[in-house]
Amino acid sequence: DLSSQLVVEDQLELALTDSTPFLTRVIDHIDRFFIRHQKKLERLTSIAMTMPGIIDTENGIIHRMPFYEDVKDVPLGEALANHTGVPVYIQ
Repeated sequence: DLSSQLVVEDQLELALTDSTPFLTRVIDHIDRFFIRHQKKLERLTSIAMTMPGIIDTENGIIHRMPFYEDVKDVPLGEALANHTGVPVYIQ
C-alpha cells in the first residue's frame, strides 16, 4: 500500500520443464493471482517479485535462472508492466 506495507504475498512454483514458454507461464500465474486477490488489489500501484538467478534489477531482465534452461535474457519486468499497467520491480 502507499505506506509501504505489504498487501498480498504469494509464492509460486514453476515446473522446470514445460512446453509453454517461461514468460507465458509467469504471466498466467500473475493473472490467476489477480483473480484470487482481486478485492485487495483494487488500488495496486506496483508489483515486486523476487527471482533466483542472474537478474538485471534496473531493467527487470532475468539473464539466467538455475535449472531453467529456457530462461535466457527474459524481459520479465517490461512484459509484466505492459500486461498489468503498473511498474514492476524484479530482484
